[in-house]
Amino acid sequence: MTDTRRLLVVDDDPFTRSVLGPALTTRGWDVILCAAATEAIAAVDTSPIDVAAIDLDLGPGPDGLDLTRALRRRLPMLPIVILTSYRSPQLLDIGHGDLPMGVRYLVKGAVSSLEDIDSELRTAMLHPFDVTVPARPSVRTPQGRRLSDRQLDVMRLVAAGYGNAEIATELDMAETAVEKAVTRLIRQLGLHRAPQRNKRVLVAAEYFRLSRHLGPDDA
Repeated sequence: MTDTRRLLVVDDDPFTRSVLGPALTTRGWDVILCAAATEAIAAVDTSPIDVAAIDLDLGPGPDGLDLTRALRRRLPMLPIVILTSYRSPQLLDIGHGDLPMGVRYLVKGAVSSLEDIDSELRTAMLHPFDVTVPARPSVRTPQGRRLSDRQLDVMRLVAAGYGNAEIATELDMAETAVEKAVTRLIRQLGLHRAPQRNKRVLVAAEYFRLSRHLGPDDA
């Protein structure tokens, strides 16, 4: 990159901003740092932006998926990279739906160097509407089976300590359907092979493993 490009970085973690901002500046980016979606919207309304890097979990208020859609409404040609700890938006309680077309998805746990982020940002600028980019990264079990949105919802609520009746109310399901869903999850995740251990605790542990991208990358 021979000339400076204006990069919007949106992340509610002060440490991430303090590290990522100066590091990308050394790579030739003119970095604008924001902690919240409202700050980011104000920034793009007052300054030209060439590309944005957005975290999914922005704390209270609009999340990264909300912000991504809002930015694309304002700037339809804006290249966007989701830079997050979550393997898929479905692992964070931010509502369902696909990412806008061409939005690139980079998991922090898969980043080995600053060059990885720099390269992804450059690629996003060159190919802002790359049709080969999946609309939503999938989540798979260690055995390679894809988990549906509903299964991920059930896992998330089990991990939050909800009982079957509470999950049924939250997801507008019959309690018997929740019981069957949890039983299928236990088998699909291979957790039935540990008969002496609490299965709901194991489901919760697997949810946190998936959501924080521990273990092999199968997104």
